[in-house]
Amino acid sequence: VCLCVCVSVCFCLCVYVCVCVCVCLCVCLGNQSWDVSTLEEVLRMLLEIINSCLTHMLAYNPHLVYALLHRRELFPPYEAHPALQDIISNINTVLSFFSLRLEQTDSCSVDLVLNAITEGSRQWPRNSLKVFPDLRFKYVEEENPDEFFVPYIWSLVAVSPVLCWQGRFSLSH
Repeated sequence: VCLCVCVSVCFCLCVYVCVCVCVCLCVCLGNQSWDVSTLEEVLRMLLEIINSCLTHMLAYNPHLVYALLHRRELFPPYEAHPALQDIISNINTVLSFFSLRLEQTDSCSVDLVLNAITEGSRQWPRNSLKVFPDLRFKYVEEENPDEFFVPYIWSLVAVSPVLCWQGRFSLSH
C-alpha cells in the first residue's frame, strides 16, 4: 500500500513536470533558439508515461487521476497536435469518465473526490483506452563515463557496511 501511494505521488509530480514542459513548449515556440522537436519529444514521453499508468495501473493511481482532473485545462490545446493527439485522446477519455462520476457527488472535499475516483476505477471498462507499445528507454553512454561512475562507485564502496576498512588502505602486500 505504501509503495502504491509513493508511486501515485511520483506520478503526480510527473504531471506537474509535464505542466512545466507544456508551459516551456508554449513559451519556446516563439523563441527560435530552442529546438521545438526536442521539446515535443519530451512532452510526448511524459504523456506516454502518464498514459501507461492510466492504461495498465489505473486502479492503483487515484492521486494521478486527481492531479489530471485538477489540471485538465492543460490538455485541450494539444488535442489537435499531430504528435500528441492519440495520447491526449486517452487522457481525455479518463478525464471524461471520472468527471461524470464527480458530477454525481454532492461534495468536493479531497477525501470524497479520491473515494469517487477509487470507486470509479473499479468500474472502469478496461478496454476503453488505446494500448500503445511498452515504453523502452536506452542508455546512451557519455564520452567520458568514468567522470561520473568512478566517484559514484567509490562513494558507495566507502559507506558500504559489507566492507570493513582496518588501518590504512594500501595496495602493497
